[in-house]
Amino acid sequence: MHPRHHTLGVTPMPGPGRLLHFMVDGATLDDVGLALDQAAKQEVPMMHTLGKHTNDRMVSFYVWSPENYAVEFGWNGLKVPEPVPVYEITDGAFWGHHFTPPPQPAG
Repeated sequence: MHPRHHTLGVTPMPGPGRLLHFMVDGATLDDVGLALDQAAKQEVPMMHTLGKHTNDRMVSFYVWSPENYAVEFGWNGLKVPEPVPVYEITDGAFWGHHFTPPPQPAG
């Protein structure tokens, strides 16, 4: 078992699958900053700006994949020694994580 709080986010909402996001864990805070710079340079559509979650204390940002799935890149998330029950997130961030809707297809 990996001690990270979570790696996948799933949702009960209708749609093309239940994957809400998957997360890539950087080794350092600098990795997150460098990835954020690279995403901006490559004009990758941002989903959530840099921020810090209330649930896992992760400092991260999200981008939209070409299929409009969320990809989170973060660092220093909460580690848990035992599996924990599923729960509902009611307050998403201490700071940041401002949302941008997915890109719309041309035409």
